Amino acid sequence: MQQYFMQESLKICPFSRKIIAKLKKATALKHFMSGVLGAGYLLQALYQTDNTLRKDAILQALDLNAKSTDILIKLAADDVILFRSYSIPILQIMNLFYFYETFNSVTIKEPLKMAFDFYYQDYKDTGKAINALKAIIKNGV
Repeated sequence: MQQYFMQESLKICPFSRKIIAKLKKATALKHFMSGVLGAGYLLQALYQTDNTLRKDAILQALDLNAKSTDILIKLAADDVILFRSYSIPILQIMNLFYFYETFNSVTIKEPLKMAFDFYYQDYKDTGKAINALKAIIKNGV
């Protein structure tokens, strides 16, 4: 029985890599938002998958989340009716909560820690502010 589960979990690795590759191909706001949502729930379901693969998917989802925040800010600046009266902090908080609700699960606690450590170390090494923001988002989750 244990061998069966081990074989099944090995089949999940290529699937996880395909998910990450699909997330990298996102090009529009709807793809960014659905990518974050889908990645969060899939990573919860794939709790037996290698944590390193799940961390990589989380890093990609954070990248999508940052891209969607940029687009929402641009839409607000262009006076798009839906976002016209929203300030930048409100838009950022909306996107933060979107990520938080999707990734708020004990089943992805360890990969979330790994993603935080990755961005925090990268921030200490490079000083890139976007990586500090991503690390803060992860710490909030």
